[in-house]
Amino acid sequence: MPQRWSPTDVLQLCNDGRCVSHASSKNRKCQRPIAYNNFKRVNSLAAEIAAQEPDVELLRPTLRRMAEHGLCLRSHKNRVDEMVAEWERKIRAEYSQRNVLDRSRGIIPSNVSSRASSVQPGSMSSVATSVPDQSEIQILQETIAAMQEQIRVAQARLERLQYTPRSASSLSRVSTNDIPNLQLSRTSTSQSVSMSRSASARSAAPVPPVGNTPAQPPATASASVLSRCTRAHVRRMPLDETCAICYDGGLMSESVSSTLVWCKSGCGRSVHRDCFDAWEASCTEGERATTCVYCRTRWEYTCTC
Repeated sequence: MPQRWSPTDVLQLCNDGRCVSHASSKNRKCQRPIAYNNFKRVNSLAAEIAAQEPDVELLRPTLRRMAEHGLCLRSHKNRVDEMVAEWERKIRAEYSQRNVLDRSRGIIPSNVSSRASSVQPGSMSSVATSVPDQSEIQILQETIAAMQEQIRVAQARLERLQYTPRSASSLSRVSTNDIPNLQLSRTSTSQSVSMSRSASARSAAPVPPVGNTPAQPPATASASVLSRCTRAHVRRMPLDETCAICYDGGLMSESVSSTLVWCKSGCGRSVHRDCFDAWEASCTEGERATTCVYCRTRWEYTCTC
């Protein structure tokens, strides 16, 4: 499909595999790297809009997807709307200035001149009711396809969020049903032993009441048994490396354990939870199975240890 304009030049895309935003504190382009999959996606979307007319109203859904893939997760993931607005300003500034120059020089756009040359003087009435331009039809079809893709991604996220609470609630019900029975049996045993000892030593010395006997050790033992993972999976590797998705400075051993997830089906290596959520969303958007970013094995969800 012929290229109608150059998004790389107009939007000032550097194609350097780094964040497309601007680091205002350092007065330069952001130097944080983005995932290679996101870098390829930005280039693919740029090639897609290059074949369309530079109309910001029609390009807005695609520009938004470019911003979602092109912004770094560490500093600029919440600047999608600002990035889209900045790109729209650049497109309007570039092509409004170009149209003024063309009109001042008396230049007629190529698509208008080609259609005007093919019309005969006696057939002007038929042109007014002719079939719409094929490029306009294609642009609308691509816009509808982009919106449908966004709907599919949102639906997949909604189903995943609806499934997670049910799993968590069922796990909590199983755990709490077992604890009272265990504590009751241990408490009854402790009370019977204390009563027999008090009966045998009643003549020698006073014995404290049976009700004061603590029952904490059985509860501690039950908690340790219930918290142990019984599933067979890969052993977790040490955290002496950086996250392979965002490459943020510092080792993951310096992060809180609740902010990390790790591959239990393949290599046992860890990444940031926020980074993996973004990777999982990109897999869902591309209609692919979610895999480990290191070993590419299918991600294991069933175990929560």
